[in-house]
Amino acid sequence: MDRAQPQHNSQSLDKPARRPTNLPRPPRRQQPSWPRGAEALKQPEQPTHSPANQPSHPATPTAKTQHISRPSTQKNQAATGIEADPELVAAKQAAEAKPKTSRADRFQLHLAALAQFVEREGHARVPRTYKTGEGLSLRAWLNNTRARRDKLTAEQRGQLEALGVAL
Repeated sequence: MDRAQPQHNSQSLDKPARRPTNLPRPPRRQQPSWPRGAEALKQPEQPTHSPANQPSHPATPTAKTQHISRPSTQKNQAATGIEADPELVAAKQAAEAKPKTSRADRFQLHLAALAQFVEREGHARVPRTYKTGEGLSLRAWLNNTRARRDKLTAEQRGQLEALGVAL
């Protein structure tokens, strides 16, 4: 059974349509009026400050400069008349007064939170966004613990493996 092949215009299928020659060509793209390339990177010369160009207001301290970072800065602030922000001073003292917890204590704290999670969920696959009631990010702690598994003691490894954590 031979089917008759449909007749097509071979010019429309084989070659792209040609543009009529009697149409004018489009205009060429003009160069932009703004500087390009290396010219754009050149900085204009800054005018020198003469007494006429000086700002009329004296330099005044802003809220950003009123912080305490080092004792030498405190001396400089006292000499220039800048007073320390009481809120910043209180926050710094509170941070310094916070008791430091040892790495072993933090490990036990997170391990207890992980044990509660495993007891409730039945597995140790902690979701990435999971946080405990105290605000501990268990997944981040697990990832960090896995990354430093060579520094864990045998007891710590045993405690993690008992909860079903693969190191």
